[in-house]
Amino acid sequence: MELWIVVLLSITFFLSGSYLISKVNLQFDLSPKSSFSLSNETLAILDKIEQPIDILITLEKNSLTPKVINKFYSDINILLDQFEHQVKGNKIRIHRLDIDRINPRNNAIADRYNLRERNIIAVASPEVGKRIIFRYKQDSASNPYDTGSVFRSSDSLAREALWESEFYTDWKEAPGGILEPALFRGEAVITKSILNLIHSSAGKPDKVYFTVGHGEKSPEDNSDTDGFSSFRQLIEDKNLQVSTVDLTSTEGVPNDAKILIINGPQASFHESEINYIRQFLNHRGGNVLTLLDPVDGNELSSRPAFGLRPLLKEWDIRCHDMLVYDDNYQNFDVFSNSYFVRTFPRGITHKITQEIMNLGSAIKTGKCRPVEVISKKQNTDAIELLYTSSNSWALSNWTNRETPPQKNALLDMDGPIPILAISDASKNRSGFPGSITGKLAVLGCSETLNNKNLRSSTANQMLSNNLLYWFLDQNDMLNIKSRALPSYSITLSPEQFIQLSYALCGIPVASLFFGLFINWLRKDI
Repeated sequence: MELWIVVLLSITFFLSGSYLISKVNLQFDLSPKSSFSLSNETLAILDKIEQPIDILITLEKNSLTPKVINKFYSDINILLDQFEHQVKGNKIRIHRLDIDRINPRNNAIADRYNLRERNIIAVASPEVGKRIIFRYKQDSASNPYDTGSVFRSSDSLAREALWESEFYTDWKEAPGGILEPALFRGEAVITKSILNLIHSSAGKPDKVYFTVGHGEKSPEDNSDTDGFSSFRQLIEDKNLQVSTVDLTSTEGVPNDAKILIINGPQASFHESEINYIRQFLNHRGGNVLTLLDPVDGNELSSRPAFGLRPLLKEWDIRCHDMLVYDDNYQNFDVFSNSYFVRTFPRGITHKITQEIMNLGSAIKTGKCRPVEVISKKQNTDAIELLYTSSNSWALSNWTNRETPPQKNALLDMDGPIPILAISDASKNRSGFPGSITGKLAVLGCSETLNNKNLRSSTANQMLSNNLLYWFLDQNDMLNIKSRALPSYSITLSPEQFIQLSYALCGIPVASLFFGLFINWLRKDI
């Protein structure tokens, strides 16, 4: 009787302990540098949200799914567990849904957000609805026997979906010619999506206006070189609406404008237009991104910097009507005709370019013109962020120079040449209220943000995103670092492989003979 009481008490103790442990939510990150924990920036951002956010995931992991998607499934699930357990107040709720399985709870969530699609990740809230941040169509591979279309394997389409979602970055060619990612940006992508969802629920989204009427490049154009539809998509991903404005037919920059973009003009701005831009910057705390290309011989009669030079000077920036020349072939891609820029200011770090610099990545550009910071007379925070190589120099009157050009020590500018400068008005700026914090960024090459370079270069994507975050005062987003993906490889010679095979096979063979020996002994006994 006493034995049964002990057994019953032991079972009761075991079940009670298991129940209590299941209710305790404790996680410990023992990895080096806490690589499996959310950053302090993310925790600080999410601690301020008031409404609960649902993260919906319908990814499937099976033998038919490409390996890169299965890897993504593992990475994203580890990350989602961190969002669910490390954010206080049950503000982030993770729902892993099986669309094909009948489950009352899952069906209720799927019905609430009208979710009927496999292999997606979405952030949602009851007030706003859902925003899909990743989608992969598993049955979208092309037919290899269809001679009328280019064959695309399911693995190729999966990698394209991951590339476009920006969950991974720093793709490098692995053995076999397949691109593999080295960094996981899931934390930044999900945090950004949550912020965009919250901002959209707060009211009507702000707008980004592209100027027109001066031969600017269009955000609607899908072509590689002249198109900026990819840049438009990056802007819209931040819950900003994109439109155009002709300042010659308006009474100023529209009131709902958050950012004004001057994208590769080919003609000068009128004085009235410049006054509208000045009013937007100085008195409305506006943000202006100016992309100015070198002018060719047909526009040399135009006003310097298309008439924008006096305005830029007020913000301690000067854009020269010169062309950057570099005779070092290592800085060029002969196939895409791109110029690689990888020089950053020494001793100065800025959130816009810091991660790009840490990764050692190169930014793709085309023909560049110098953009430098002049002496600070207006009490602005103006700095240069990106330079060409030390071998380069800037040519004056470059359309009339011979090829290859000879450096003119008197008129040309020695390298490295700055091509990106930003200026942020300080609160003590003379003549303006203390609350005004207008921002100006000038880039001496519009091709840096065109479709071809944004689609092919992770560094260009990071630069464009970080410029937008800087304009939007979402500086916390600039601090969320990408995570290095662990990679393991085993290299064996043929002889070592044979030895390893024998060693692995020896254990089960030895166990088999040992079992037969024991069985033989028992029979004799």
